[in-house]
Order: sequence, then structure tokens, then C-alpha cells
Amino acid sequence: MKKSGINNNIFLDSSILIEYIKQSKIEIFESLINNKEIVLHINSIVMSEFIFYLIAYKSNRSPLSCKEAKIIPNLLRETNPTTFLSQFSFVNTTEPSFVEISVNLMEKYNLLPNDALILATCIIKNISCIASYDKDFIEVCEKEKILLLNDVEKINQLLSKK
Repeated sequence: MKKSGINNNIFLDSSILIEYIKQSKIEIFESLINNKEIVLHINSIVMSEFIFYLIAYKSNRSPLSCKEAKIIPNLLRETNPTTFLSQFSFVNTTEPSFVEISVNLMEKYNLLPNDALILATCIIKNISCIASYDKDFIEVCEKEKILLLNDVEKINQLLSKK
């Protein structure tokens, strides 16, 4: 059973999930998913980004053209994203400060909304690590004292401290 605690909580950015589905960069995902001491978190932003990309990737078309062709239901039945995403802990933020924190992060770091929402989720929920390939998190995570896990070596270092 997975333990909970600040050191065991890692937020997964959609970039990790997308690269895993593409089978192009699988090392980070596999090292995290195989560790039973870690709780992997996602939110609705990650879910949306992942499914949006999954539709495009599996169809070789834009999501809008899939919608127009009415093939989204078939793609979802074929890919079953619900089963894949159910292995992660879903965190939601309902705190009144969520919007304010997100907008402040956008202003402070010139972030796009989804990245700011992900970062605000981690700040509010006290999740001290983000696994992501997104370069926009490099400076932001350092300044916000959130460990960015963007290579397997960092994950191994984190796990060896436990």
C-alpha cells in the first residue's frame, strides 16, 4: 500500500503521461509508477491535457476534426483513459485562494494558465515534487521550493533519501 506524506507525494504533469503513451520517454513514468512508496497525483488540468493529446495521437488528427467526425466516443472506448488515469490520486482544489494564487503565479513567472493551475495545486496541497518535462517549470519550481523531477537521476536521488 502506498504511504502518504509530503516526501511521498509527487504531482505528475501531463508531459510525463503523454511521453509515456508515445513510448518516447518512459523512464521517469516507469520509475515512479513502480515505486509503491510514492503517491502520484494529477488534477483536472492534467486529465484534460492528457485526454486531448491522446485523442490526437491515437487518431492522427486534430481533436477538433475528431469531434467534427464524431469519432471521440470510439477513440475513448479503444484507449480507455479512465482505467489508465485511475491509478493516480486525483486532487482537486476548492480553496478560495486557488484562483488568486494561480493568477499571481502567472504574473510573477509569465506562466500560461494550465501551468499556473498545476503549480497552485502543488502549493495549496503541499505537494513538494512535480514530475515534468515542461521547461517552464525549471525556474518556477526552484523559486517556489518545489523539486522538479525531470530525469531519472533526480528520482533516484529522491528515493535514496527515504
